[in-house]
Amino acid sequence: MQSTKVSQFDAKYQKVEQAQIGKGAQGSVFKVVKRSDPNGKVYAAKIYHAEENGAEKIIFETEILMYTILPKSQLFGKMVEYFDEADRKILILEFIEGHLFKNHHDKLPIEKDLSTQQILKHAIQMTQMVLLLEKHDVYFSDFHGENIMVNKNGDLVLTDFGASARITDRAGQINPKGFLAAQIMEKFQENKKQTAAQFKERLFNEHHIKQLINHFKVLSKLNQDKEDEFMVAFEEMIKNMDKQYKEMVFRKATTIYDTDEVDFEEKQQKQDHYGTYYSNLSTLESCGTYGGKFALKSESALKISSMSQKVLEKLRYIVFNDAALLESTFDDHETFQTYYDSFFEKMF
Repeated sequence: MQSTKVSQFDAKYQKVEQAQIGKGAQGSVFKVVKRSDPNGKVYAAKIYHAEENGAEKIIFETEILMYTILPKSQLFGKMVEYFDEADRKILILEFIEGHLFKNHHDKLPIEKDLSTQQILKHAIQMTQMVLLLEKHDVYFSDFHGENIMVNKNGDLVLTDFGASARITDRAGQINPKGFLAAQIMEKFQENKKQTAAQFKERLFNEHHIKQLINHFKVLSKLNQDKEDEFMVAFEEMIKNMDKQYKEMVFRKATTIYDTDEVDFEEKQQKQDHYGTYYSNLSTLESCGTYGGKFALKSESALKISSMSQKVLEKLRYIVFNDAALLESTFDDHETFQTYYDSFFEKMF
């Protein structure tokens, strides 16, 4: 008599309703609860239907890797656990009560009636998202409206990290892992003279500024008051970003980088960082094809001149007279207060 393997997922969770709440190329998303607590907390179960030699397996494993790498921030969705069950790969995620920011082919967001403060809050949160991705060397290709949720508080949450890659290894070298690994390595090998830091800077600056420009242009279309001083400044910033992006793409096409230009101080800083990096790593136990122990949590040592950081600084200038928005651009109240007070200290 042939035995049937019991699904650990089915044994632990049950669907709240049979209808899916989301559908993608690789699978479907359902509301679920724990069988031990059917009236308790609701989760989202993302179920991949993996085919032999299909992309679903590596996308599933990439999502696990990215949810582990990225910090536990309100800006990102959160993975609870996962199940790898032969032809079914299942992620259990915290359920986000809300709606998509924008359907991919629509010109405007789902919620079109946004105040100036809400528009600028969304712009700030999008910029903070890409900065966190940069700090952890995560290249995320699908930064579009269907992967951004608006929760019940009106805050943005980035989700669905399958089309991603961690671009560096533990030694700070370009050695990508994840679904987009081959694509990233191909880009890096286009110019063998560039350093890892130079590659990272150009990769993230070009990709993130392009994505932010696209989202900011969509947000600016929601502005009904063409004389609103906040929005006038915001739209001027978008024009400047567009100009700088085009200049950056032109420089990339006409510049050859020489590794001999990297100075000793930069090399020494890198060596000092990784001396402590190896001795203080958080580790992830066996995780699919990534196996063994892989260092994940540390922020990157590859310091870059981030255009996204400059955008955030410009947004701080635009919202300076709105204390709540200004504070939202900082990680904590103390840093905000120090920044805010420094302006008035210069006046006296």
